[in-house]
Amino acid sequence: MANYVIMAVLAVVVLLAAKSALRHFRGEGGCCGGGSPSTPAFKTPDATMTKHFMIDIRGMKCENCAAKVQNALNQLEGVSARVSFDEQKAYIQARSMDWVDPCCSAISRAGYKPVVRC
Repeated sequence: MANYVIMAVLAVVVLLAAKSALRHFRGEGGCCGGGSPSTPAFKTPDATMTKHFMIDIRGMKCENCAAKVQNALNQLEGVSARVSFDEQKAYIQARSMDWVDPCCSAISRAGYKPVVRC
């Protein structure tokens, strides 16, 4: 009888692990999903992007997380950003310092916590 219980528990564990692995490989699980890092969007700053600032980012766990944040920031018109996973920072060039709040909002919408230092 004990053997059947052990076999049933093992079967449930294997099924749950397989389900989790499938979700991960489809990009639906973990911190950001997927195996290899996605290619972040790159935007060359134009001559009007004269203000430089940096935002610390909390919650990034891999290069995919950094690419997700960089893509979110570079979708903003008037902003060019590079995100460093190693440093947990976004380096941003913008047309004015008025872009700090929209950048923080974009980071939050991507699922991470922006920290602005004075």
